[in-house]
Amino acid sequence: MKFLRITLCLFLLLTVAFQAQSAPSLNNVQSRITQANNLWDKDHNRAQNMLQAAFADAITWTRAEYIDSIRERGFYLAVSCYSPELVNESMLAADTYLKLFPNGRYARRVNIFKAMSAFAVDDLDTAVSALEKAQKARGRLSYKDQTTIMNGYITASRHRTAEKFIEGQRLVRPSYKLTKDLRRFHRGNTRVAYLLKQVKLGKVTGMEAAEAIDQELSRSYFAKDAPAAALTSLSIKDNQKLAYNPVYLEWCGLKRAVKHSASPQLREMKLKQFLTGFPEAPAAETYQALQQLKNIYRYEIRDKILARQTMEAMKSVPGYEARAEVEEIFSDFEPADMLSERGNSFLRKLYFEKGWLPYDNGALPVLEKEQVELMLAISDMVLGKSSELKISQQKGWGSLPVSMLYFASVDKKDKAWEIYSRIKPTLEPQVDRMLEDNIFPLYLPTPPGERYFMAGLAAVEKFPEVGTSLLIKSISDEPRMYKNEHGLAVLSDVYNKHMAYNEAQNVWKTLGRLHPDSIWLK
Repeated sequence: MKFLRITLCLFLLLTVAFQAQSAPSLNNVQSRITQANNLWDKDHNRAQNMLQAAFADAITWTRAEYIDSIRERGFYLAVSCYSPELVNESMLAADTYLKLFPNGRYARRVNIFKAMSAFAVDDLDTAVSALEKAQKARGRLSYKDQTTIMNGYITASRHRTAEKFIEGQRLVRPSYKLTKDLRRFHRGNTRVAYLLKQVKLGKVTGMEAAEAIDQELSRSYFAKDAPAAALTSLSIKDNQKLAYNPVYLEWCGLKRAVKHSASPQLREMKLKQFLTGFPEAPAAETYQALQQLKNIYRYEIRDKILARQTMEAMKSVPGYEARAEVEEIFSDFEPADMLSERGNSFLRKLYFEKGWLPYDNGALPVLEKEQVELMLAISDMVLGKSSELKISQQKGWGSLPVSMLYFASVDKKDKAWEIYSRIKPTLEPQVDRMLEDNIFPLYLPTPPGERYFMAGLAAVEKFPEVGTSLLIKSISDEPRMYKNEHGLAVLSDVYNKHMAYNEAQNVWKTLGRLHPDSIWLK
């Protein structure tokens, strides 16, 4: 039995030795790879065949029976055979090497070759990740590797990463080429910043400004302010020419027309090019481009799926998560939403937190503080809440001050009484009686039915549907308002103003039947 084991071991050793002798040595493989690289420009086909053969020979040295140092070099030489016909094979060999030898002596070069393979198949994320790992690998970078990594970042449009890389390498391993590249970055930054300042000051305007920006970006596309300059150029071009693509939108009673000279499809293409060309653009410019793209999808092309996908991308922009959340609610907000707890919270956020108003998403009407103030007042009146609102200029049904209706609804009747006392001489008897019945007695809180009625009075001019539904709610739901003759009279008047004459007449007949002695009938 002992003799059998010895025989098997000798046989295994002889087999391995025979295989090692039959395969070309690693030095021979390295030599053929070098020859193929030198021959590439002269005889492409022959060089490609040499690399394919070298790759096959290198792989034979990666089997598990060889010691790690031989296997590691075999994988490295296989990766070094990178060429157009061996992209996938080189990538697979690189992944295997990095899995087996993550901190190997060839890790930097393997990551660089992996990045080259990823670039060949347009996998920019994988390429950049490999370059970053190559940059962090132990040891100093050679000048050739410095150039390769920097060019890789530029190819992937990671201009800020490239500039930061050069700045760091200048301190670690300076070279004339790095210094020259860094000066180029600095000159580009200065030129683009100066041009944007000229545009902002109005010294260069119109299409002249757009053409100047485009010309500068053709050579300084890597500058820090290049994303802002690109968006500025797009905006100028879209506003200078005749607007053949207007967009008319309405939001909670507000209206807006935005005119564009370019078609939505062309603007979509330009914005997508921007996002692809400037993956490291500042968050402000990235969010702005995504906002414009989302507006195109939602309000012009009307593709809900793409609009939703773009909205999700907006939420992932660092530092703009809260704004994206506001934009999402704002875009879907309907007048009836102001009567809900969620709508009330949204309006409170806009009104009381600094920096939100005026809110402009570039498509829907600009949301001013006065509009939010009115909507929040109506919301508070319905929900029985109270806020520190001014509401000085807002008018409701019959030109009644919304502030008076609001104070009466949120149990600040002393303030409501002050306003009522000032306008009392100008009121018609019916309106005067209506206000007295809803404000008095001053010491009691306002019941829900009366709150709904006064909220309807406040809303019906700016938000007819909401105001009408609140008036109906105040006289039909439980608990309904005590003096519902006022609700019937106002509801009839509202129907009449909106040319719903049959409804107005029916409501008026109901008023006469239920309250034949009502002051509204005199």
